[in-house]
Amino acid sequence: MASRRRTTEKKSRGRLIHVSDFITDIIATISHEAHVMIDSEKIMMDVFAFDSIYQLP
Repeated sequence: MASRRRTTEKKSRGRLIHVSDFITDIIATISHEAHVMIDSEKIMMDVFAFDSIYQLP
């Protein structure tokens, strides 16, 4: 009985680690996407600034 309990504890702990890794991956992906979004916004701002300075058609 005790050994069975130990294995289930190990299993749940493994699953917990897997979930935390999954969450970390999601957070990393979201932060990466956010950086990309910020970069694209910055580029758009630069394009608009260039457009207003040189009055491109």
